[in-house]
Amino acid sequence: MAPANGVYQNCVQGMMDGSQYVDLDTNTIRCVLLKDSHTPNFDTHDFLNDIPAADRAKTGTGYNPAVTSPQVNASNTDDSVLFGDNITSVSWTNVTSGVACSGLAVFKSSGNTTQSPLICVCSFTASVTAGGDTVTATLNANGFFKASYQT
Repeated sequence: MAPANGVYQNCVQGMMDGSQYVDLDTNTIRCVLLKDSHTPNFDTHDFLNDIPAADRAKTGTGYNPAVTSPQVNASNTDDSVLFGDNITSVSWTNVTSGVACSGLAVFKSSGNTTQSPLICVCSFTASVTAGGDTVTATLNANGFFKASYQT
């Protein structure tokens, strides 16, 4: 089980310096299902094409389901920001039987893998082996990620 939770540094830097326009709650945000073989590189990976097709559990039409209306919410309780905390799950249909999946990568869809910025990876608590049908990832209450700062 290779994927680990994390936010891609190039995306965060691009959002902060304006070089990559990623609006988390208005852009088309999609998820790709990752095989156990994928090892994300949060330092250097920047676009969807950095995830090889061989590391994606499903390719072709419909392999990246859209996330419907993800929200970005500030929490005054602990001075954090949550992305996608209104999303409870993401599903992929007709995943080939026997494929071991261990996480999902979230990205802004531009329609072109070389121009679709990677946002984050959410790993599963345990590897899931597809049975030839639907794979559903249930997210925790923080959604895709929670950003906070330390003083």
